[in-house]
Amino acid sequence: MGVNKGLPAGAWPRRVGPENQDRRVIYRQRVRRTGVNLEDGEGSRNITGIPEPIRDFFHEPSARSLLVKGASGTGKTTFVLQLIEDVLPFDTSIYFSTRVSDEALYSHFKWLKEKEWRESILDASKEVLKVMRATSTPEELEEVAEKVEILNASKDFLSTIYPSEEPQRAVVRARLEKLCENYPLDELNKLYSSLERKLPERAYVIVDSLEGIAEKWEVPVTKIMSALQKDLVEGTNVSVIAVIEGEGDNSLDFLVDGTLTLHRSELDGHSIRELEIHKLRGMLIKASRWLFTLIDGHFRLLPPHPALDRAIMSPMKAVPDSEMGYSTGHPALDALLGGGIPAGSRVLLEVGQYIPNDVVSMITTPMACNFLMNGRGVMIVPEGGETAEDYKTKYSLLVDPVTVEENMRVAEKINPSRDQNKPYIVALEYQDALKDFGIWDKASLSLRERTGTGPLRILGLETQESRFGVEEIREVISLVSESVRADGGVLVTVAKPGLVDATQRVANSANLHIRLARVDNSFVLYGVEPETEILYMQIGQTEGGYPVDFIPVV
Repeated sequence: MGVNKGLPAGAWPRRVGPENQDRRVIYRQRVRRTGVNLEDGEGSRNITGIPEPIRDFFHEPSARSLLVKGASGTGKTTFVLQLIEDVLPFDTSIYFSTRVSDEALYSHFKWLKEKEWRESILDASKEVLKVMRATSTPEELEEVAEKVEILNASKDFLSTIYPSEEPQRAVVRARLEKLCENYPLDELNKLYSSLERKLPERAYVIVDSLEGIAEKWEVPVTKIMSALQKDLVEGTNVSVIAVIEGEGDNSLDFLVDGTLTLHRSELDGHSIRELEIHKLRGMLIKASRWLFTLIDGHFRLLPPHPALDRAIMSPMKAVPDSEMGYSTGHPALDALLGGGIPAGSRVLLEVGQYIPNDVVSMITTPMACNFLMNGRGVMIVPEGGETAEDYKTKYSLLVDPVTVEENMRVAEKINPSRDQNKPYIVALEYQDALKDFGIWDKASLSLRERTGTGPLRILGLETQESRFGVEEIREVISLVSESVRADGGVLVTVAKPGLVDATQRVANSANLHIRLARVDNSFVLYGVEPETEILYMQIGQTEGGYPVDFIPVV
Protein backbone atom coordinates (compact mmCIF):
# COMPACT_ATOMS: atom_id res chain seq x y z
CA MET A 1 0.00 0.00 0.00
CA GLY A 2 1.44 3.37 -0.94
CA VAL A 3 1.36 6.58 0.99
CA ASN A 4 -1.40 9.08 0.28
CA LYS A 5 -0.23 11.03 -2.76
CA GLY A 6 -1.49 14.25 -1.19
CA LEU A 7 1.06 14.02 1.64
CA PRO A 8 3.86 16.54 1.02
CA ALA A 9 7.38 15.18 1.30
CA GLY A 10 8.74 15.97 4.75
CA ALA A 11 5.35 16.89 6.21
CA TRP A 12 5.07 16.08 9.91
CA PRO A 13 1.77 15.66 11.78
CA ARG A 14 1.94 17.70 14.97
CA ARG A 15 -1.48 16.59 16.13
CA VAL A 16 -2.86 13.10 16.37
CA GLY A 17 -5.95 12.49 14.24
CA PRO A 18 -9.07 10.81 15.68
CA GLU A 19 -8.18 7.43 14.21
CA ASN A 20 -4.74 7.55 15.86
CA GLN A 21 -6.19 8.73 19.17
CA ASP A 22 -8.34 5.62 19.13
CA ARG A 23 -5.29 3.49 18.51
CA ARG A 24 -3.41 5.14 21.38
CA VAL A 25 -6.33 4.53 23.71
CA ILE A 26 -6.35 0.87 22.67
CA TYR A 27 -2.73 0.23 23.55
CA ARG A 28 -3.00 2.08 26.85
CA GLN A 29 -6.07 0.11 27.81
CA ARG A 30 -4.20 -3.13 27.28
CA VAL A 31 -2.27 -2.53 30.49
CA ARG A 32 -4.52 -3.89 33.20
CA ARG A 33 -4.21 -5.96 36.32
CA THR A 34 -2.31 -8.97 34.95
CA GLY A 35 -0.38 -7.49 32.07
CA VAL A 36 -0.51 -5.95 28.64
CA ASN A 37 -3.21 -7.92 26.87
CA LEU A 38 -6.03 -9.45 28.83
CA GLU A 39 -8.16 -10.83 26.02
CA ASP A 40 -7.84 -14.62 25.88
CA GLY A 41 -4.11 -14.85 26.36
CA GLU A 42 -2.98 -12.18 23.94
CA GLY A 43 0.60 -11.14 24.56
CA SER A 44 3.34 -13.35 25.97
CA ARG A 45 4.91 -10.82 28.34
CA ASN A 46 3.09 -9.46 31.38
CA ILE A 47 3.85 -6.17 33.06
CA THR A 48 3.67 -7.16 36.70
CA GLY A 49 2.42 -4.82 39.38
CA ILE A 50 4.76 -5.53 42.30
CA PRO A 51 8.44 -6.65 42.23
CA GLU A 52 8.96 -10.31 43.07
CA PRO A 53 11.16 -9.68 46.16
CA ILE A 54 8.32 -7.66 47.73
CA ARG A 55 5.80 -10.40 46.90
CA ASP A 56 8.04 -12.98 48.57
CA PHE A 57 8.58 -10.65 51.53
CA PHE A 58 4.86 -10.71 52.39
CA HIS A 59 4.50 -14.43 51.75
CA GLU A 60 6.81 -15.27 54.65
CA PRO A 61 5.16 -17.06 57.63
CA SER A 62 5.74 -14.23 60.11
CA ALA A 63 4.28 -10.73 59.88
CA ARG A 64 6.36 -8.02 58.22
CA SER A 65 6.56 -4.24 58.31
CA LEU A 66 7.37 -2.15 55.25
CA LEU A 67 8.03 1.59 55.09
CA VAL A 68 7.09 3.22 51.76
CA LYS A 69 8.82 6.59 51.25
CA GLY A 70 8.56 9.17 48.51
CA ALA A 71 7.93 12.82 47.78
CA SER A 72 4.45 14.04 46.95
CA GLY A 73 3.21 12.75 43.60
CA THR A 74 5.63 9.85 43.29
CA GLY A 75 2.88 7.20 43.40
CA LYS A 76 2.94 5.97 47.00
CA THR A 77 -0.83 5.60 47.34
CA THR A 78 -1.09 3.88 43.95
CA PHE A 79 1.67 1.47 44.97
CA VAL A 80 0.10 0.42 48.27
CA LEU A 81 -3.35 0.00 46.69
CA GLN A 82 -1.74 -2.18 44.02
CA LEU A 83 -0.14 -4.19 46.81
CA ILE A 84 -3.61 -5.11 48.08
CA GLU A 85 -4.83 -5.78 44.55
CA ASP A 86 -1.93 -8.04 43.50
CA VAL A 87 -0.28 -9.50 46.60
CA LEU A 88 -2.22 -9.27 49.85
CA PRO A 89 -5.35 -11.30 50.68
CA PHE A 90 -8.21 -8.93 49.94
CA ASP A 91 -10.59 -10.15 52.65
CA THR A 92 -8.14 -9.65 55.52
CA SER A 93 -6.45 -6.44 54.39
CA ILE A 94 -7.33 -2.90 55.48
CA TYR A 95 -6.35 0.36 53.79
CA PHE A 96 -6.30 3.02 56.53
CA SER A 97 -6.47 6.47 54.94
CA THR A 98 -5.51 9.40 57.15
CA ARG A 99 -5.70 12.17 54.55
CA VAL A 100 -7.93 11.17 51.63
CA SER A 101 -11.60 10.26 51.95
CA ASP A 102 -12.91 7.03 50.48
CA GLU A 103 -15.00 9.06 48.00
CA ALA A 104 -11.83 10.80 46.76
CA LEU A 105 -10.07 7.45 46.39
CA TYR A 106 -12.91 6.06 44.29
CA SER A 107 -12.86 9.20 42.16
CA HIS A 108 -9.11 9.10 41.51
CA PHE A 109 -8.70 5.32 41.27
CA LYS A 110 -11.76 4.31 39.28
CA TRP A 111 -10.53 0.70 39.03
CA LEU A 112 -11.27 0.30 42.76
CA LYS A 113 -14.94 0.03 41.82
CA GLU A 114 -14.19 -3.28 40.11
CA LYS A 115 -14.08 -4.80 43.61
CA GLU A 116 -16.06 -4.07 46.73
CA TRP A 117 -13.36 -2.07 48.48
CA ARG A 118 -15.49 -0.09 50.93
CA GLU A 119 -15.10 -2.68 53.67
CA SER A 120 -11.32 -2.53 53.26
CA ILE A 121 -11.01 1.28 53.38
CA LEU A 122 -11.04 3.05 56.72
CA ASP A 123 -11.40 6.82 56.37
CA ALA A 124 -9.57 8.22 59.40
CA SER A 125 -10.57 11.79 58.59
CA LYS A 126 -14.23 10.93 59.29
CA GLU A 127 -13.29 9.23 62.55
CA VAL A 128 -11.41 12.34 63.72
CA LEU A 129 -14.57 14.42 63.27
CA LYS A 130 -16.53 11.94 65.35
CA VAL A 131 -13.95 12.15 68.11
CA MET A 132 -14.00 15.94 68.08
CA ARG A 133 -17.81 16.00 68.32
CA ALA A 134 -18.17 13.42 71.10
CA THR A 135 -15.21 13.34 73.48
CA SER A 136 -15.59 11.41 76.72
CA THR A 137 -15.18 13.17 80.07
CA PRO A 138 -11.90 12.74 81.98
CA GLU A 139 -13.71 10.68 84.65
CA GLU A 140 -15.08 8.25 82.02
CA LEU A 141 -11.68 7.86 80.37
CA GLU A 142 -10.00 7.18 83.73
CA GLU A 143 -12.60 4.52 84.60
CA VAL A 144 -12.13 2.75 81.26
CA ALA A 145 -8.34 2.84 81.62
CA GLU A 146 -8.53 1.19 85.08
CA LYS A 147 -10.75 -1.59 83.75
CA VAL A 148 -8.47 -2.20 80.75
CA GLU A 149 -5.39 -2.34 83.01
CA ILE A 150 -7.02 -4.92 85.32
CA LEU A 151 -8.17 -7.00 82.32
CA ASN A 152 -4.74 -7.03 80.70
CA ALA A 153 -3.03 -8.00 83.97
CA SER A 154 -5.49 -10.87 84.41
CA LYS A 155 -4.81 -12.10 80.85
CA ASP A 156 -1.05 -12.01 81.38
CA PHE A 157 -1.31 -13.97 84.66
CA LEU A 158 -3.59 -16.65 83.22
CA SER A 159 -1.40 -17.08 80.12
CA THR A 160 1.58 -17.98 82.30
CA ILE A 161 -0.39 -20.79 83.99
CA TYR A 162 -2.37 -22.03 80.97
CA PRO A 163 -0.43 -21.35 77.75
CA SER A 164 -2.97 -21.11 74.93
CA GLU A 165 -2.54 -23.03 71.69
CA GLU A 166 -5.55 -21.32 70.17
CA PRO A 167 -4.98 -18.87 67.30
CA GLN A 168 -4.71 -15.25 68.39
CA ARG A 169 -8.12 -13.59 68.38
CA ALA A 170 -7.28 -10.27 70.05
CA VAL A 171 -5.01 -7.45 68.97
CA VAL A 172 -2.26 -6.50 71.41
CA ARG A 173 -2.81 -2.86 72.47
CA ALA A 174 -0.10 -2.25 75.06
CA ARG A 175 1.88 0.41 73.15
CA LEU A 176 -1.25 2.11 71.81
CA GLU A 177 -2.79 2.34 75.27
CA LYS A 178 0.40 3.92 76.54
CA LEU A 179 0.21 6.50 73.75
CA CYS A 180 -3.47 7.16 74.43
CA GLU A 181 -2.59 8.37 77.91
CA ASN A 182 -1.27 11.54 76.27
CA TYR A 183 -2.93 11.63 72.85
CA PRO A 184 -6.59 10.99 71.86
CA LEU A 185 -5.80 8.43 69.14
CA ASP A 186 -9.33 7.11 68.78
CA GLU A 187 -8.85 6.51 65.03
CA LEU A 188 -6.04 4.04 65.82
CA ASN A 189 -8.25 2.32 68.39
CA LYS A 190 -10.84 1.91 65.65
CA LEU A 191 -8.17 0.48 63.36
CA TYR A 192 -7.10 -2.05 65.99
CA SER A 193 -10.74 -3.08 66.48
CA SER A 194 -11.22 -3.52 62.72
CA LEU A 195 -8.11 -5.70 62.57
CA GLU A 196 -9.35 -7.73 65.50
CA ARG A 197 -12.42 -8.67 63.47
CA LYS A 198 -10.08 -10.12 60.83
CA LEU A 199 -8.41 -12.47 63.32
CA PRO A 200 -7.48 -15.27 63.62
CA GLU A 201 -6.79 -15.05 59.87
CA ARG A 202 -3.52 -13.49 58.76
CA ALA A 203 -4.24 -9.74 58.56
CA TYR A 204 -2.57 -6.81 56.81
CA VAL A 205 -2.93 -3.07 57.27
CA ILE A 206 -1.76 -0.13 55.18
CA VAL A 207 -1.44 3.21 56.98
CA ASP A 208 -1.44 6.08 54.48
CA SER A 209 0.16 8.10 55.90
CA LEU A 210 1.95 8.22 59.26
CA GLU A 211 2.19 12.02 59.10
CA GLY A 212 -1.59 12.19 58.76
CA ILE A 213 -1.93 10.89 62.31
CA ALA A 214 1.16 12.59 63.71
CA GLU A 215 0.20 16.08 62.52
CA LYS A 216 -3.41 15.90 63.74
CA TRP A 217 -2.49 14.96 67.29
CA GLU A 218 1.12 16.28 67.39
CA VAL A 219 2.47 12.81 68.08
CA PRO A 220 6.07 11.96 67.10
CA VAL A 221 6.03 9.70 64.03
CA THR A 222 8.54 7.36 65.65
CA LYS A 223 6.13 6.67 68.54
CA ILE A 224 3.29 5.80 66.16
CA MET A 225 5.47 3.48 64.07
CA SER A 226 6.92 1.89 67.20
CA ALA A 227 3.40 1.17 68.51
CA LEU A 228 2.34 -0.39 65.21
CA GLN A 229 5.51 -2.50 65.10
CA LYS A 230 5.29 -3.76 68.70
CA ASP A 231 1.51 -4.17 68.98
CA LEU A 232 0.63 -5.42 65.51
CA VAL A 233 3.68 -6.90 63.80
CA GLU A 234 5.47 -8.44 66.79
CA GLY A 235 2.53 -8.80 69.19
CA THR A 236 -0.35 -9.88 66.94
CA ASN A 237 1.35 -11.15 63.72
CA VAL A 238 -0.34 -8.47 61.62
CA SER A 239 1.74 -7.10 58.73
CA VAL A 240 1.99 -3.30 58.49
CA ILE A 241 2.74 -1.17 55.43
CA ALA A 242 3.29 2.46 56.42
CA VAL A 243 3.50 5.40 54.02
CA ILE A 244 5.65 8.42 54.84
CA GLU A 245 6.31 11.63 52.91
CA GLY A 246 9.81 12.45 51.74
CA GLU A 247 12.87 10.48 50.67
CA GLY A 248 15.69 11.50 53.00
CA ASP A 249 14.31 10.71 56.48
CA ASN A 250 15.90 7.48 57.76
CA SER A 251 14.79 7.84 61.39
CA LEU A 252 12.22 5.03 61.12
CA ASP A 253 14.32 2.55 59.15
CA PHE A 254 15.65 0.72 62.21
CA LEU A 255 12.10 0.04 63.45
CA VAL A 256 10.83 -1.80 60.37
CA ASP A 257 11.68 -4.95 58.41
CA GLY A 258 11.77 -3.34 54.99
CA THR A 259 12.08 0.08 53.35
CA LEU A 260 11.67 1.33 49.79
CA THR A 261 11.49 4.72 48.08
CA LEU A 262 9.55 5.86 45.04
CA HIS A 263 11.44 8.43 42.98
CA ARG A 264 10.33 10.81 40.25
CA SER A 265 13.20 12.21 38.20
CA GLU A 266 13.96 13.40 34.68
CA LEU A 267 15.65 11.94 31.62
CA ASP A 268 16.51 14.69 29.12
CA GLY A 269 13.58 16.72 30.42
CA HIS A 270 11.20 13.75 30.33
CA SER A 271 9.64 12.48 33.55
CA ILE A 272 10.49 8.94 34.70
CA ARG A 273 9.50 6.94 37.79
CA GLU A 274 11.72 4.53 39.70
CA LEU A 275 11.27 2.25 42.72
CA GLU A 276 14.32 1.66 44.92
CA ILE A 277 14.42 -1.15 47.49
CA HIS A 278 16.71 -0.35 50.43
CA LYS A 279 16.15 -3.43 52.58
CA LEU A 280 13.83 -6.42 52.87
CA ARG A 281 14.90 -8.40 55.90
CA GLY A 282 15.63 -12.02 55.00
CA MET A 283 15.18 -11.52 51.25
CA LEU A 284 17.75 -11.87 48.47
CA ILE A 285 17.55 -8.71 46.37
CA LYS A 286 19.06 -9.22 42.91
CA ALA A 287 17.88 -5.87 41.55
CA SER A 288 17.31 -2.90 43.84
CA ARG A 289 16.05 -0.31 41.34
CA TRP A 290 13.10 -0.68 38.97
CA LEU A 291 11.39 1.47 36.38
CA PHE A 292 7.59 1.76 36.74
CA THR A 293 4.53 3.53 35.34
CA LEU A 294 1.20 4.66 36.80
CA ILE A 295 -0.80 4.08 33.64
CA ASP A 296 -4.59 4.01 34.12
CA GLY A 297 -4.21 4.56 37.87
CA HIS A 298 -2.34 1.27 38.37
CA PHE A 299 1.21 0.72 39.61
CA ARG A 300 2.98 -1.30 36.92
CA LEU A 301 6.57 -2.48 37.00
CA LEU A 302 8.56 -2.15 33.76
CA PRO A 303 11.15 -4.93 34.09
CA PRO A 304 14.28 -5.53 31.99
CA HIS A 305 14.28 -8.25 29.34
CA PRO A 306 16.99 -10.93 29.19
CA ALA A 307 19.05 -11.14 26.00
CA LEU A 308 17.37 -14.44 25.05
CA ASP A 309 14.05 -12.61 24.78
CA ARG A 310 15.43 -10.03 22.38
CA ALA A 311 15.10 -11.95 19.14
CA ILE A 312 12.46 -11.79 16.40
CA MET A 313 11.80 -15.36 15.32
CA SER A 314 8.20 -15.44 14.05
CA PRO A 315 7.13 -14.15 10.61
CA MET A 316 6.11 -10.50 10.66
CA LYS A 317 2.60 -9.25 9.99
CA ALA A 318 2.22 -6.34 7.58
CA VAL A 319 0.97 -3.10 9.10
CA PRO A 320 -0.93 -0.88 6.66
CA ASP A 321 0.16 2.69 6.06
CA SER A 322 -2.05 5.60 7.07
CA GLU A 323 -2.80 8.86 5.33
CA MET A 324 -0.15 10.44 7.55
CA GLY A 325 2.78 8.32 6.39
CA TYR A 326 4.57 4.99 6.21
CA SER A 327 4.09 2.56 9.08
CA THR A 328 7.07 1.82 11.32
CA GLY A 329 5.93 -1.82 11.60
CA HIS A 330 4.89 -1.08 15.22
CA PRO A 331 1.19 -0.06 15.52
CA ALA A 332 1.75 1.50 18.97
CA LEU A 333 4.72 3.53 17.72
CA ASP A 334 2.72 4.65 14.68
CA ALA A 335 0.04 5.95 17.03
CA LEU A 336 2.59 7.92 19.04
CA LEU A 337 4.00 9.44 15.85
CA GLY A 338 0.59 10.58 14.69
CA GLY A 339 0.07 7.79 12.16
CA GLY A 340 3.54 6.92 10.86
CA ILE A 341 6.57 8.45 9.13
CA PRO A 342 5.77 10.99 6.39
CA ALA A 343 7.21 10.52 2.90
CA GLY A 344 10.58 12.18 2.42
CA SER A 345 11.44 12.10 6.14
CA ARG A 346 14.97 12.14 7.53
CA VAL A 347 14.92 10.19 10.78
CA LEU A 348 17.69 10.15 13.39
CA LEU A 349 17.64 7.13 15.69
CA GLU A 350 20.10 8.15 18.42
CA VAL A 351 21.28 5.22 20.52
CA GLY A 352 22.31 5.84 24.13
CA GLN A 353 24.99 4.20 26.26
CA TYR A 354 24.88 0.42 26.82
CA ILE A 355 22.19 -0.34 24.22
CA PRO A 356 22.88 -3.73 22.57
CA ASN A 357 22.55 -4.08 18.80
CA ASP A 358 19.66 -6.53 19.18
CA VAL A 359 17.60 -3.83 20.94
CA VAL A 360 18.29 -1.37 18.09
CA SER A 361 17.24 -4.11 15.70
CA MET A 362 13.90 -4.35 17.51
CA ILE A 363 13.16 -0.90 16.05
CA THR A 364 14.74 -1.11 12.61
CA THR A 365 13.93 -4.71 11.63
CA PRO A 366 10.09 -4.45 11.85
CA MET A 367 10.31 -1.16 9.95
CA ALA A 368 12.38 -2.73 7.14
CA CYS A 369 10.22 -5.86 7.01
CA ASN A 370 7.07 -3.75 6.79
CA PHE A 371 8.47 -1.83 3.83
CA LEU A 372 9.28 -5.13 2.11
CA MET A 373 5.86 -6.67 2.84
CA ASN A 374 4.14 -3.56 1.45
CA GLY A 375 6.03 -3.92 -1.82
CA ARG A 376 8.69 -1.25 -1.27
CA GLY A 377 12.47 -1.36 -1.31
CA VAL A 378 14.94 -1.38 1.59
CA MET A 379 18.58 -0.28 1.44
CA ILE A 380 20.98 -0.86 4.33
CA VAL A 381 24.46 0.35 5.19
CA PRO A 382 25.14 -2.05 8.08
CA GLU A 383 27.25 -1.59 11.17
CA GLY A 384 28.77 -3.84 13.79
CA GLY A 385 30.35 -6.25 11.30
CA GLU A 386 27.07 -7.55 9.82
CA THR A 387 27.13 -8.71 6.21
CA ALA A 388 24.56 -8.82 3.43
CA GLU A 389 24.18 -12.57 4.01
CA ASP A 390 23.37 -11.91 7.68
CA TYR A 391 20.54 -9.60 6.67
CA LYS A 392 19.26 -11.94 3.99
CA THR A 393 19.15 -14.83 6.46
CA LYS A 394 17.50 -12.76 9.21
CA TYR A 395 14.88 -11.08 7.00
CA SER A 396 14.07 -14.30 5.11
CA LEU A 397 12.80 -15.80 8.39
CA LEU A 398 10.36 -12.90 8.75
CA VAL A 399 9.37 -12.07 5.15
CA ASP A 400 9.00 -14.05 1.93
CA PRO A 401 12.62 -14.88 0.87
CA VAL A 402 11.92 -14.01 -2.77
CA THR A 403 10.74 -10.54 -1.75
CA VAL A 404 13.87 -10.08 0.37
CA GLU A 405 16.18 -11.00 -2.51
CA GLU A 406 14.37 -8.79 -5.01
CA ASN A 407 13.74 -5.66 -2.93
CA MET A 408 16.55 -5.51 -0.34
CA ARG A 409 20.00 -4.08 -1.01
CA VAL A 410 22.89 -4.19 1.50
CA ALA A 411 26.19 -2.32 1.12
CA GLU A 412 29.41 -4.33 1.46
CA LYS A 413 33.07 -3.48 1.07
CA ILE A 414 34.46 -5.08 -2.08
CA ASN A 415 36.06 -8.42 -1.17
CA PRO A 416 37.59 -10.46 -4.06
CA SER A 417 37.58 -13.61 -1.91
CA ARG A 418 33.78 -13.62 -1.63
CA ASP A 419 31.02 -14.05 -4.17
CA GLN A 420 29.36 -10.64 -4.15
CA ASN A 421 27.64 -11.02 -7.50
CA LYS A 422 24.19 -11.25 -5.95
CA PRO A 423 21.19 -8.99 -6.49
CA TYR A 424 20.93 -7.96 -2.84
CA ILE A 425 24.60 -6.90 -2.49
CA VAL A 426 25.85 -3.43 -3.42
CA ALA A 427 29.66 -3.66 -3.47
CA LEU A 428 31.46 -0.44 -2.52
CA GLU A 429 35.15 0.48 -2.34
CA TYR A 430 34.81 2.62 0.80
CA GLN A 431 37.66 4.86 -0.37
CA ASP A 432 35.91 7.66 -2.21
CA ALA A 433 32.69 8.73 -0.48
CA LEU A 434 31.22 10.52 -3.50
CA LYS A 435 31.97 7.62 -5.82
CA ASP A 436 30.33 5.19 -3.40
CA PHE A 437 27.30 7.48 -3.17
CA GLY A 438 26.95 7.40 -6.94
CA ILE A 439 26.83 3.59 -6.92
CA TRP A 440 24.44 3.60 -3.96
CA ASP A 441 22.14 6.19 -5.55
CA LYS A 442 21.99 4.19 -8.77
CA ALA A 443 20.83 1.13 -6.81
CA SER A 444 18.22 3.32 -5.07
CA LEU A 445 16.87 4.51 -8.42
CA SER A 446 16.65 0.92 -9.66
CA LEU A 447 14.60 -0.09 -6.59
CA ARG A 448 12.30 2.89 -7.03
CA GLU A 449 11.66 1.94 -10.67
CA ARG A 450 10.87 -1.62 -9.55
CA THR A 451 8.53 -0.75 -6.68
CA GLY A 452 7.09 2.61 -7.70
CA THR A 453 8.08 4.37 -4.43
CA GLY A 454 11.24 5.61 -2.79
CA PRO A 455 12.97 2.98 -0.59
CA LEU A 456 13.68 2.94 3.12
CA ARG A 457 17.37 3.69 3.62
CA ILE A 458 18.95 2.57 6.93
CA LEU A 459 22.36 4.15 7.37
CA GLY A 460 24.80 3.10 10.09
CA LEU A 461 26.64 6.32 10.97
CA GLU A 462 29.37 4.40 12.78
CA THR A 463 30.33 2.64 9.52
CA GLN A 464 30.68 5.94 7.69
CA GLU A 465 32.61 7.58 10.52
CA SER A 466 35.17 4.76 10.61
CA ARG A 467 35.94 5.10 6.88
CA PHE A 468 35.53 8.75 5.92
CA GLY A 469 36.28 12.19 7.30
CA VAL A 470 33.72 14.49 8.91
CA GLU A 471 33.32 16.69 5.82
CA GLU A 472 32.85 13.69 3.54
CA ILE A 473 30.21 12.25 5.87
CA ARG A 474 28.37 15.57 5.97
CA GLU A 475 28.37 15.79 2.17
CA VAL A 476 27.18 12.22 1.69
CA ILE A 477 24.37 12.58 4.24
CA SER A 478 23.33 15.82 2.55
CA LEU A 479 23.19 14.07 -0.84
CA VAL A 480 21.26 11.11 0.54
CA SER A 481 18.80 13.48 2.21
CA GLU A 482 18.19 15.25 -1.09
CA SER A 483 17.52 11.91 -2.78
CA VAL A 484 15.04 10.96 -0.06
CA ARG A 485 13.16 14.24 -0.38
CA ALA A 486 13.06 13.79 -4.15
CA ASP A 487 11.81 10.19 -4.30
CA GLY A 488 9.53 10.30 -1.23
CA GLY A 489 11.33 7.52 0.62
CA VAL A 490 12.62 7.52 4.22
CA LEU A 491 16.16 7.84 5.59
CA VAL A 492 16.86 6.38 9.03
CA THR A 493 20.33 7.22 10.36
CA VAL A 494 21.43 5.10 13.33
CA ALA A 495 23.90 7.01 15.55
CA LYS A 496 25.79 5.16 18.28
CA PRO A 497 27.44 6.79 21.35
CA GLY A 498 30.71 8.63 20.77
CA LEU A 499 29.76 10.19 17.44
CA VAL A 500 28.89 13.56 18.94
CA ASP A 501 29.77 15.88 16.04
CA ALA A 502 28.37 13.63 13.32
CA THR A 503 25.20 12.97 15.32
CA GLN A 504 24.61 16.69 15.83
CA ARG A 505 25.00 17.35 12.11
CA VAL A 506 22.41 14.70 11.33
CA ALA A 507 20.08 16.02 14.05
CA ASN A 508 20.23 19.51 12.52
CA SER A 509 18.71 18.27 9.26
CA ALA A 510 16.41 15.55 10.66
CA ASN A 511 12.68 16.21 10.89
CA LEU A 512 12.22 13.27 13.25
CA HIS A 513 14.65 12.60 16.11
CA ILE A 514 14.11 9.49 18.27
CA ARG A 515 16.33 8.48 21.17
CA LEU A 516 16.88 5.04 22.71
CA ALA A 517 18.02 4.94 26.34
CA ARG A 518 18.64 2.47 29.14
CA VAL A 519 17.05 3.07 32.56
CA ASP A 520 17.57 0.53 35.36
CA ASN A 521 18.38 -2.13 32.73
CA SER A 522 15.08 -1.48 30.97
CA PHE A 523 14.99 0.04 27.49
CA VAL A 524 12.97 3.15 26.68
CA LEU A 525 12.33 5.24 23.60
CA TYR A 526 11.19 8.85 23.27
CA GLY A 527 10.89 11.59 20.70
CA VAL A 528 13.26 14.54 20.88
CA GLU A 529 11.72 16.17 17.79
CA PRO A 530 8.82 16.21 17.97
CA GLU A 531 8.88 15.77 21.74
CA THR A 532 6.93 12.77 23.06
CA GLU A 533 6.43 10.99 26.36
CA ILE A 534 8.85 8.21 27.31
CA LEU A 535 7.83 4.74 26.13
CA TYR A 536 9.01 1.52 27.74
CA MET A 537 9.91 -1.16 25.19
CA GLN A 538 7.99 -4.30 26.09
CA ILE A 539 9.86 -6.94 24.12
CA GLY A 540 8.07 -10.15 23.23
CA GLN A 541 5.41 -11.42 20.88
CA THR A 542 2.34 -9.20 21.19
CA GLU A 543 -1.09 -9.02 19.59
CA GLY A 544 -0.88 -9.70 15.86
CA GLY A 545 2.67 -11.04 16.04
CA TYR A 546 4.40 -7.71 16.63
CA PRO A 547 7.72 -8.13 18.48
CA VAL A 548 7.55 -4.97 20.62
CA ASP A 549 4.86 -3.02 22.41
CA PHE A 550 5.40 0.47 23.78
CA ILE A 551 4.07 1.39 27.24
CA PRO A 552 3.91 5.07 28.34
CA VAL A 553 5.91 5.92 31.47
CA VAL A 554 3.43 8.25 33.20
